[in-house]
Amino acid sequence: MPNMQEKQLRWYNIALMSFITVWGFGNVVNNYANQGLVVVFSWVFIFALYF
Repeated sequence: MPNMQEKQLRWYNIALMSFITVWGFGNVVNNYANQGLVVVFSWVFIFALYF
């Protein structure tokens, strides 16, 4: 077989998969539509605590 490089997931791929599994983009968009810009700061805070 030709030289096959190992396939590895990068940290941002794992973070994106975790984010989508736990929260999902729909939840973020709905909260932003209902509560405005304030919710963005809470999501960043929760994301920082989680990871």
